[in-house]
Amino acid sequence: MASNIGELLLLFTFLSILVSSVSYYYEAVLGFENKVPILEPIDNRYADSVVRCAMSCGSGCKCFNFNHHTGMCISYHSCHAFNMTVNELGWQLYYRPPLNTLDSLQFYRSCLNENYIYYEENVAKNLYCFIKSSTNSTNAKEKCHSFRSHLLEINTEAEQIWINDKVSGGGWWMGGVPVTDENGVNWIWENSSTQMNFSNWDLYQPNNFGEECVIMSGSGRWSDISCTYAFNIICEMRYK
Repeated sequence: MASNIGELLLLFTFLSILVSSVSYYYEAVLGFENKVPILEPIDNRYADSVVRCAMSCGSGCKCFNFNHHTGMCISYHSCHAFNMTVNELGWQLYYRPPLNTLDSLQFYRSCLNENYIYYEENVAKNLYCFIKSSTNSTNAKEKCHSFRSHLLEINTEAEQIWINDKVSGGGWWMGGVPVTDENGVNWIWENSSTQMNFSNWDLYQPNNFGEECVIMSGSGRWSDISCTYAFNIICEMRYK
């Protein structure tokens, strides 16, 4: 009898550790209950618990959906484009957030909780929130600051190419500002206070006609422009 109790206690302890591991490594995405992303899954299987479902989220898996009514478990390579969902009772989305800082977790939650589009870049692991809501530059900066992030700063051609695949139509605020010295007007990144070692200016840009902000077009080209105009927002958090 004592042996059986000991075995039950051992099993209970093991299950508690598994549940704690799921809670630590995976976060339920609030606001996406009863929804399934329209994405190509890695795997689609039955699991008798969310723990079993999490254990099946292996190499290359960034998130999974578990249906608490049916036990179905779906895992995915990618977790963006949550605005394209199918309503279906019982589903809960779980995501493995970046573990570098608590700020990154807040950035992720803030972006998705307001139904914006979240991306994690695969190489540098920088985090991005695409906000299709036109506003002026000041408001755009304040929105990013509320996420503990900053307006987009592109530092490499690879990052530019990656961003190009995510934007279409309209303009998007960036974090560039002009500074004037004996050599004339130079453009730097405001948040990091660094030179633009990489740039992707459009033809005849920047024209430096008193325009003190930067936008990126849907084609990925940059232009200087008045800060009072209204454009979409890309907030960025650099991997730390």
